[in-house]
Amino acid sequence: MSEATPDADLAEVGATINALAADVAERLAALRDQLEPTREQWTGGRVYLGPADEWTIAVDGLFGPSGVLNMINNAMNVTPPDFPAAGWGDAPAGGRVAG
Repeated sequence: MSEATPDADLAEVGATINALAADVAERLAALRDQLEPTREQWTGGRVYLGPADEWTIAVDGLFGPSGVLNMINNAMNVTPPDFPAAGWGDAPAGGRVAG
């Protein structure tokens, strides 16, 4: 934190939170991509989709448009970044974003 104004401190904290969140989102997207090939190994389509649905819902709760991170950013009056690497909001339930 700096010795500047409270607004500057909030902006600094907001930037730190956003950087950490972007790192987490990238890691989660990489993990999702690593797990995607295992989908074929599961017997029964819903066996894979159950946990994947839960994963998508949980990550959306953190990084989605109505997620916790955006609530924190809104409370701090900081503009949140877009997390294009994650693509959670665009993913089909439990699925992967094409592209």
